[in-house]
Amino acid sequence: MKTPAFLALLTLSVPLSATDPALGATFAEVRSALGLPKGLVRSGDRQLLYYDRGQVELSDGRVSRVALRTPEAQAAHESRIAASEARLREENEQRRARLKDEGEALKATKLADERFAAAPLAYQVSFWEDFARKYPGVDCREPLTIARLQLAEQLEEKRERAEQAARLAELEARLAEAESRASYVAYAGRGYGRRWRDRHDDRPFTVWPVEYRFYDSPQPYATSPTLPIMNLPQPAPRAEARHEHPGRGHGRGQGNQRCM
Repeated sequence: MKTPAFLALLTLSVPLSATDPALGATFAEVRSALGLPKGLVRSGDRQLLYYDRGQVELSDGRVSRVALRTPEAQAAHESRIAASEARLREENEQRRARLKDEGEALKATKLADERFAAAPLAYQVSFWEDFARKYPGVDCREPLTIARLQLAEQLEEKRERAEQAARLAELEARLAEAESRASYVAYAGRGYGRRWRDRHDDRPFTVWPVEYRFYDSPQPYATSPTLPIMNLPQPAPRAEARHEHPGRGHGRGQGNQRCM
């Protein structure tokens, strides 16, 4: 017993309209009856032509199978497709409207939230970027632009502070190095004893007045008379002693006499 599905397939395998190509028709006849196909698949000597109403198969250049819907079935099929598309568009419109309402409510909540306004600017920028992707129907360009500008200013200030701190550290390092070099040159050229002595070279030397005090009396016992401050003369630099050999130089020794 043949099933209904087999009967339907058998029905689609034969021409169902007077304008449909018959079995054994050529490709030119199929094209003349149905027009250009929307798609074509070739495998060896077989060709499969796709139309809105169905398929037409050719073997060795001749029609071997016709699977086309009747005009009435095609109209019903197109009606179902149109209804499905209309339902899909309606669902999309409802989803977009629901997302828009949800996005508008979330946007108003975030703009009125003080904790969100005090949050890091990087977080605010990331939030508004995700918001724009999730709610394309809600305009968030203004808060996103403001957050991006504030973040850019913050990063620029941070960069300037870092550069200023680096320059200050470099200047301090150079100053410390210069001071270290100056101290090293002073000690290396003059010596420790010389340096300590030079600090007192400009002080005048004096031994007056001198006080004599007994610890059991509040007043000094005796005080020497006050004398003017005396500047002691500095000793002249010593000249190196020259030892002249009697046989050299122009002295009066016997070395100047010529042998006759």
